[in-house]
Amino acid sequence: MSKFLVLYRSPMSPAEMFSSIPAEQQQAFAKAWLAWDASAGPALTDPGNPTQVVSDPKAGGDHVAGYALIEAEDADAVNKLLTGHPHLANGGTVGIYEVLDMAAPA
Repeated sequence: MSKFLVLYRSPMSPAEMFSSIPAEQQQAFAKAWLAWDASAGPALTDPGNPTQVVSDPKAGGDHVAGYALIEAEDADAVNKLLTGHPHLANGGTVGIYEVLDMAAPA
């Protein structure tokens, strides 16, 4: 099994997004997110949290809105697991990065 870092990207920061939508929509989004977390099962080793930029001098484009850690056989399995994710359903994108085990023998 490999570990993968999933970076959730969005045109707006989480703070901007949540301040621009009604409370009912925020609750529905949170409920959908928690349902996806539960459906991911043990592969979701860290469901992560939203993020707010503090400093990113080379950033361009979308905000990194949050992250998660997933254990899976390969990137295809991660992509399959992300099918139907509420972040993607709301127009966000994801970056998938394999976490390299630098302590493992070559």
